Amino acid sequence: MKTLTQNTIVKSVVGMLGPLYVVFLLQTGLFARFALAGITPNLILIVTSMFGFFLGPKYGMAAGFLGGLMLDVYGGSYFGMYALIYTYMGLMNGLLSMVFYGDDIKLPLFLVGGSDFVFGMIIYATMFLLRGRNDTGFYVMNVMIPEAVYTTVVALFFYFPLHQICRWIDQGGNRSN
Repeated sequence: MKTLTQNTIVKSVVGMLGPLYVVFLLQTGLFARFALAGITPNLILIVTSMFGFFLGPKYGMAAGFLGGLMLDVYGGSYFGMYALIYTYMGLMNGLLSMVFYGDDIKLPLFLVGGSDFVFGMIIYATMFLLRGRNDTGFYVMNVMIPEAVYTTVVALFFYFPLHQICRWIDQGGNRSN
């Protein structure tokens, strides 16, 4: 069991809040202004997925909860919904970190794309389907798939900095599961 020292707590908090704050500003500011065909990448999901995959379920859930909470405060329809969804996304990616590990870039990018697609399905089910809007095919083809692809492509640029941050947080190679 890994003992928590003041140094590891500070590294964890700074290493998690720093990237989350930066991608929150990018997602709600810069990328919101330059949407491609009305689609923006889900940067908070990138951080949540990668923290979960590289550092384990606890970090993934913490990153997901904090990132989702920022989005809920910023303007979520139902307070706490994004925090809950992102927490589960961090948990799912963190549980996969117990099975798969490596420095291969393909699996984390695949997980980001898959997580974004699942995220889109959950948002569709809670925000549209329950209100009687049944155009699932249109939503899948025009929103979910393009957003998953866009998020995966953007994740390629965030992979190396986030991987270095995760290594810095988890120096010594002990993963916090």
